[in-house]
Amino acid sequence: MRYCEICRASFQDRRTCPRDGIPTRDDISDPLVGAVLGERYRVLDRVASGGMGHVYRAAHARMACLFAVKVLYGDLAYDATMRARFEREAEVASLLQSRYIVRVVDFSQSDSGLLYLAMEYLDGETIADRVDRGGALDPVSSLSLVVQIARGLSHAHERGVIHRDLKGENVIVVQEDDTEVPKILDFGVARLRSAQEAGGRVLTGARTVVGTPAYMAPEQFAGGEVDGRTDLYALGILLHTMITGALPFESTSSIDMMRKHLTEPPPALASRVRFSTTRAPFVAALEPLVRRLLAKRREDRHASARDFVAEARRLLDWGAGATDLRGPPSDRPRPTRGAAESGFAGAARDAPDAVGSSSKVPTVDPALIDAIQGAIVLGAPTYNSGDHSGCYEIYRRVALAELSRRSPTLGMAERARLEVALEEASRAAFPTLAAWNMRHAFDDLTSATPASVGSPGAPRDDVDSAIDVFHAVSARVYSLGHASSALGFHMSFASLLADELPKLPGRAEDVRLLDLCLDELRLASRADAASSALSEVFEKIRGERTKVRRLETSPTVVGAPNVAVPDLVRDAVLRAIRVGVPAYNAGDQEGCAREYLRTADAIVGETLRLTETRVLAAWLGPITERARVASAHDAAWMLRHAFDAMLALS
Repeated sequence: MRYCEICRASFQDRRTCPRDGIPTRDDISDPLVGAVLGERYRVLDRVASGGMGHVYRAAHARMACLFAVKVLYGDLAYDATMRARFEREAEVASLLQSRYIVRVVDFSQSDSGLLYLAMEYLDGETIADRVDRGGALDPVSSLSLVVQIARGLSHAHERGVIHRDLKGENVIVVQEDDTEVPKILDFGVARLRSAQEAGGRVLTGARTVVGTPAYMAPEQFAGGEVDGRTDLYALGILLHTMITGALPFESTSSIDMMRKHLTEPPPALASRVRFSTTRAPFVAALEPLVRRLLAKRREDRHASARDFVAEARRLLDWGAGATDLRGPPSDRPRPTRGAAESGFAGAARDAPDAVGSSSKVPTVDPALIDAIQGAIVLGAPTYNSGDHSGCYEIYRRVALAELSRRSPTLGMAERARLEVALEEASRAAFPTLAAWNMRHAFDDLTSATPASVGSPGAPRDDVDSAIDVFHAVSARVYSLGHASSALGFHMSFASLLADELPKLPGRAEDVRLLDLCLDELRLASRADAASSALSEVFEKIRGERTKVRRLETSPTVVGAPNVAVPDLVRDAVLRAIRVGVPAYNAGDQEGCAREYLRTADAIVGETLRLTETRVLAAWLGPITERARVASAHDAAWMLRHAFDAMLALS
């Protein structure tokens, strides 16, 4: 790899930088490491390299968040066609908002013209690495992961996006709430099937061969038309590889590889690897599923990713509900949902891609989700064309229209999140920031998966429903790195709740509890603890607790010491909240408290090492010890108050 000292571009081949006209060098380290891109992303280190550019781990300059930033190679960044292709990747990715697809949060260029794409930073292991490390994987767990990948593909396909390069290296598995979740990476060669692809410019012709040969469908080798079933073929290759530990077709010759994909049937699963007798029937039942995915003709594969998910789920439910696996699914009664979730298929529990499932718990307003998705379809290409003001105006108009909707009235949590976004955007110094303030709110709302919290059972009224949705959206605010909006969101929701509670019968004590909390926060000017204090009150109201209790669990009455909090500590706090909030909201108070305690212990140990942060350790240490002997509920809130106080420190 060669580098330009002036523009900091990386070059695969060029010996002269086309922008600066100076020789590139191969005797220096990557000059982007340590640099700041777009005044936002401080590059920490390089984590990967691909066909179009390097991927770096970067810290946001103003938010305590880590991101993965993909920077286009200089060979490509200064080429108009490749710039258009990279911009297309950003546009395609901006359309996709699924739990199973890596989220793109920003797209821009450096002062020297290097294009970059900022994504959520994922700490996990690719499926390719997992197979390389451990060989064949458990067949039930493999199918559980593949079902989730198919959900992500379904989300993309239904928006006209075909991946075209799905493979083990492009799927990373991360831990979310004690569940393994696969995330699809790299839509760099994705295809928009609409005529509006890349603003009307066809960047990849119908006869262009794109993909990785070991995973390519027969129609890709022929340079023919592709659709969602092309990705399903690659999904079949991936599933076969996970179960057997080897690709179904292998060759050192590209011509021979093509011949095998075009003419040879895939080897039987059972012929490649042996499992215990309890797994053999499941592998046998998997055989027709995999063979259908790997059919040579597209017409013989599943009609869609959703069709595959439906068939695979039946097989998973059978495998999970029968410990001896005595017969194929059609020969045995299908287990109940509860039975399926208690066994091997537990890892397949996942949130729906589109909010508004058949679950009994309240959901984010489906009409709002539709409006947001329509706004993104219009706004993302506008932003990527360079018209950031136009994108912001599209987002702003849609938000205002939704806030003015009265039939039915927009939910309180949704209203609060949009109001905060509009207020933040109106104060933004640049249209770019204004557009992203709105987009962050849209992402928080579309990705939230509500779950009943506090006391179990169905909501009593609209307030309970609104609090359920609030907790879900709040969890995503932290999880997606939008913590700077958390305080405003909590305060706006509290204000709406204070207006609504007096209108409902039997809520007098709840009104008093909320008023008491708001008075305490105003009198003490305790912005450092406002988010957690209000969350605790919301939880009490939702949990049908009518006894007014002062916030005695708060450790921040005196306040945190006025000391600069290191980035490492902020990152640790945000990671803990990302794990703890969903766990607590799902009813796992012990899991939340355990995660907070582990993080607090690590922070105390780290801050004790440095003279300038020992005062922080001296403050947090006693709080941690009190939390260690408290109930799970009190421990979680003690430490949450402390974490919020640290995040509020300048």
